[in-house]
Amino acid sequence: MTIWKKYEVTNYKTDTPCVAIRRSGFALNVAFMVKAKLAIGDYVEIFISEESDRIGFRFFKDKMEGRLTITNDGGGKSRCVDVNKANGFIACSYIKNDKLLSTLVSTKNAKVSVVADEGMWVICITPSWEHNAQDRKPKFDEIGVYRYSLEGDVVYIGRGRIQQRLSSPERTHWNFDKVEYDLMSEMEAEKRESRLIKEHRAIHGRLPFYNRNIPNR
Repeated sequence: MTIWKKYEVTNYKTDTPCVAIRRSGFALNVAFMVKAKLAIGDYVEIFISEESDRIGFRFFKDKMEGRLTITNDGGGKSRCVDVNKANGFIACSYIKNDKLLSTLVSTKNAKVSVVADEGMWVICITPSWEHNAQDRKPKFDEIGVYRYSLEGDVVYIGRGRIQQRLSSPERTHWNFDKVEYDLMSEMEAEKRESRLIKEHRAIHGRLPFYNRNIPNR
């Protein structure tokens, strides 16, 4: 006997709650509006982690000083309050003043999944991998975080003076086809390297291949 399940039609392109980072603010997709039970005209407070790599959103129905308003970002009739037809938008000047966030705008990493965490909805900011070592040779004094990959799989994550690290003799025989990197301060690179490695281990259950022989990882 065949068991049938009714196909449920939705009005949005993706069922994954996401936030898109724009230069002028944060765009909330319909799936996020529905999941968080938001409506146009609701209010939000924004929180930045100490490492500036996580952004939290806490939503409210009432207006208070310091709270921003969710406005209509299209997807339905003008000024629509039906969350099934409208995307939300939070105008925020913080983005254009933050180096990492501003580099993410208009890149594939500008759209970030959002999850509930500690009473907030949180997005985790990752490097934009702005530079490809095959296209742009790093200058001697440039510092940042970088990754080696092979056929789309990350095989090493590191930080430091980019040119010096990439030219290390012991990496001559490594198997990879791409090296990407972002430039930042040494302190910021150290924090981001640590988070990227932890995230990789949490997702894949293991370290990147060439990180496995490094102590304290």
